[in-house]
Amino acid sequence: MPIQIVVERENGPVGIANTATTISSRSVRSYERRTLSAVYVAYSANASVNVTVTINSGLGSDFDVVVSTLVLSTSRYGVYLPERPMPLAVGDTIDVLLPAGGASVTATAQLLFEVEQDVDEERGYAAEPQMGAR
Repeated sequence: MPIQIVVERENGPVGIANTATTISSRSVRSYERRTLSAVYVAYSANASVNVTVTINSGLGSDFDVVVSTLVLSTSRYGVYLPERPMPLAVGDTIDVLLPAGGASVTATAQLLFEVEQDVDEERGYAAEPQMGAR
């Protein structure tokens, strides 16, 4: 079966001013392989916060891993680029915790993934396997 590789971007909503926000990616599906490529963080004004990037494991909280802490010191923007490919397992999500940045300060995050999917030659696109299919 042929394979299709795409870059997928997930934009988090803008959080409420002076409130911590967690942005979560969708979970990895059984018919794809997802690799985290980058996490971009933006605050509406300079903030001094520690933003955490966590793999929230589909196997349960015992397997969650904090992969990075972005230390913003009077900065508006932060970027996390994994040093090597970071493949995710089925059911995993990426959580980005954006601490409150101060009065009237909002925050958001953007996550980029490389997604490899098996392509159904008849349909021409990746499709989730049907129940009972082998």
